[in-house]
Amino acid sequence: MNFWYRCPVCEAEDGKCDHALIDGAVTLLPCPFCGGPPVPHTFPKETSDGVNVKAYVFCHECGAEGPYVEGMTYDPEERDDLEAKAVLLWNARNARHLGMYDAGTPEGLNLYPRPDQPRGSHGS
Repeated sequence: MNFWYRCPVCEAEDGKCDHALIDGAVTLLPCPFCGGPPVPHTFPKETSDGVNVKAYVFCHECGAEGPYVEGMTYDPEERDDLEAKAVLLWNARNARHLGMYDAGTPEGLNLYPRPDQPRGSHGS
């Protein structure tokens, strides 16, 4: 399969981990912005080399979109794999950058107003 993918759980590249494919049914998490229902979607585009597929999950209510997963596929099972990876990315979206958030906590970077920027000093 010709695509780039980083596992949202262990960060292995191109499906080289046990998290790469979904073996059973997965409950899609609601939209983080409005709580609306998520909808997995694929866009296949026929080419002379195969079918180029873009897959992602979007919120039916507000239109928020998860990350796109794209690849050249040659059979329907590969298309399902791409959609499954888009579902994994949608469900992992909240934890993906948790390390950066946690790193800013001791310095007060997750507070409003920030300790180093008193209220009313924004834009100064």
